[in-house]
Amino acid sequence: MIPFHQRTRRAGIRPLVRKAIGIACAIAIGLVTGATLTTPVVAAGLPADDAAHLAAAYQDLQAERYQAALQTLSDLQTRHPHHPDTLIGLAQAHLELGQLTEAFSLLQLQRTLYPSQAAGHYLLGLLFLRSGLPESAVSTLSQAVAIQPGNELFRMQLARALAATGQPYAAASQYGWLLERTEAAGRRPDPELVYEMADLAARLEIRSDAERLYRLLIALEPSGARARIARDWLNNASPPDSAPPPPTTP
Repeated sequence: MIPFHQRTRRAGIRPLVRKAIGIACAIAIGLVTGATLTTPVVAAGLPADDAAHLAAAYQDLQAERYQAALQTLSDLQTRHPHHPDTLIGLAQAHLELGQLTEAFSLLQLQRTLYPSQAAGHYLLGLLFLRSGLPESAVSTLSQAVAIQPGNELFRMQLARALAATGQPYAAASQYGWLLERTEAAGRRPDPELVYEMADLAARLEIRSDAERLYRLLIALEPSGARARIARDWLNNASPPDSAPPPPTTP
């Protein structure tokens, strides 16, 4: 059997795609929080004291102390207005605080000055997702992936944006890449990734893949909300020769 993420769009799939779009939008917009960049800070060109402040600001971002990071990075920008990591960190702080206009302005400047830096495209993609503009998010996140094709964080958000624009098989391709990379590296699959793949397969009524992925999810995460959803689906799924159940919102 061809794996779900390797299938191509088939005739008659459009009604199923429409079923998936509503929940996919919720996934894409609802799960972009906490997608903090983890790339190392490049403090080249900064005095030692300012380099230390920059590193401390990124630690605040990682710890979700966004207001503290914003203050430090704003001070740094007054002294180094075009430093790339200062712009990225400051944009991320504004984004996490819901200050989208400020984040957008900084990201536009950063992308103009440093078009080959993937982080700017990635953060702008998150901004578009949070603004309910998944089509724009697909474009900018695709640029980030083109620059850093091995970045799993970028791929995850691109998958969500593709799902939100009614491209479930393109989304499944990105999800599948992530799962295959995880398995090839001998790592434990991320339950969130497996859940989103299972949910998409279920909503497209690809029962065999949904069942396999939901069972994998339960093995990885036996308790919690996602496990309950998986068990409910497995308990209520129709036999293969009967009509599939209607989609339910988690």
